[in-house]
Amino acid sequence: MGNDEVRTACPEFFSPDRLASRARLIEAGINPYPYSFEESHAVEAVRRDFDRLASEGIMLRVAGRITAIRTMGKSVFADLRHGASGIQIYIRKGGSVPEILIREIAPGDIVGVCGRAFRTRTGEESIEVLELVLLCKAAAEIPYGKAKDGRAWYALEDVEIKRSRRYLDWLTDPASLERFKKRSEIIALIREYMRGAGFLEVETPTIEPVYGGAEARPFTTSIYALDDRKAYLRISPELYLKRYIVGGFPKVFSICQNFRNEGIDSRHNPEFTMMEWYEAYTDYERQMDRFEELTCLLAEKIRGALSFEYGGVKLSLERPWRRIRIPEAAERLLRRPWDKTTKEDIADALESAGALRPEERTAAVARESKGALLLELIERTMAGELLQPCFLMDHPRDISPLTKAKRGNPDFVERFEPFIAGMEVGNAYSELTDPVEQFERFKAQREAQRNAGKDYEDHPLDEDFLRAMACGMPPTGGVGFGVDRIVMILLGAESIRDVIAFPMRRAAE
Repeated sequence: MGNDEVRTACPEFFSPDRLASRARLIEAGINPYPYSFEESHAVEAVRRDFDRLASEGIMLRVAGRITAIRTMGKSVFADLRHGASGIQIYIRKGGSVPEILIREIAPGDIVGVCGRAFRTRTGEESIEVLELVLLCKAAAEIPYGKAKDGRAWYALEDVEIKRSRRYLDWLTDPASLERFKKRSEIIALIREYMRGAGFLEVETPTIEPVYGGAEARPFTTSIYALDDRKAYLRISPELYLKRYIVGGFPKVFSICQNFRNEGIDSRHNPEFTMMEWYEAYTDYERQMDRFEELTCLLAEKIRGALSFEYGGVKLSLERPWRRIRIPEAAERLLRRPWDKTTKEDIADALESAGALRPEERTAAVARESKGALLLELIERTMAGELLQPCFLMDHPRDISPLTKAKRGNPDFVERFEPFIAGMEVGNAYSELTDPVEQFERFKAQREAQRNAGKDYEDHPLDEDFLRAMACGMPPTGGVGFGVDRIVMILLGAESIRDVIAFPMRRAAE
């Protein structure tokens, strides 16, 4: 295919200048896409051990991507980056590197170099290149921009391009590359903690015949091999993890993707990462301790301290975290006992707080349960109390169908939601283990959903889960741990889309 034909046939995001350069290299007998290059050292290792490598004159074989080129007479200097580490390379025109390679390499190209470490007259650590191999000719322009003395110009700054083309974000912003490495480190630390505490990591289905474990709109699909039977993407691994508990696994956890066909904003993505764990013979009090313990461990390892700033707020994760009991908060906000409180009373309080417009009132009272309205009131009016790490606990029974009743107060249940910086970062229960009561709660939940007039199908009844519970489930404490939101806080990210590699985006973005 000729040069003009290539330009015509290729997509618009290919650079005509890059395609022309590629063609010249091929015409000169140079393969722009060879099969391999054997490195002796990574760039990071060269920087770490530079003085010894230079003094001993060790021959280095290093690979990386060119991010900038500077030509000064017969000298060519280029920046070579591998991951977040970079080093300068020096090529002498008229030396051992073919002129066509010197002429055709450009920012974005991946090269392998063979040479020795040395310092320039200004003291900059560099590699003198004796051999250069082109490993990949970039066919698109990469917006590296220019940098000097810690300042950058013309760099990629469009946040939405960074999120939609994450590879460009990583290529042009070493800080983003490091952020996602830190995310991986956090998940590794979580696994290390859980295994050290005696938990077994297990798997649960991603495609389920019955969705459950949370109240959410599911993604639906069908299974061709089963006569197009309807199926759902997992909204929570909870009901399958409880099957493990019933089956004799006393401590289990799963770190997995969950899928909820709902909102997209700075704290929500339809696909997100959660960890859930279940521990037999414990209750929610023990799991509050464990949640604190794990979160503090992560903060110390990643931030180096339990006190740090996030979103302009100085947070302190020092234990114990504050316990905010919902029954007490309800009486304080509504000034009457819970059993004497109506949905209308809570709607009055929401209106007074500016959290419910008058024209929305009738629909909200008809659609939402009494407990859901109360939780909305608490989160809207007590936002300041949810900034520092705390547990919002003992939720209304009608919004917690999988939870044991609160000892001494059966209108509420033994559940907690941890909050940090005003964000809910988890959910946990003293798990309901009475199969008869569970069946009755499921029926009541389905009836409430029908009355709410929601715009998706009724939550299905997982009969096999009830069959498992009928076999006997020991007392159990269960926790959902919001991995993405914890990562946001530990890494100082403003949006969940900055810690999810490939987030969902609205069509207009």
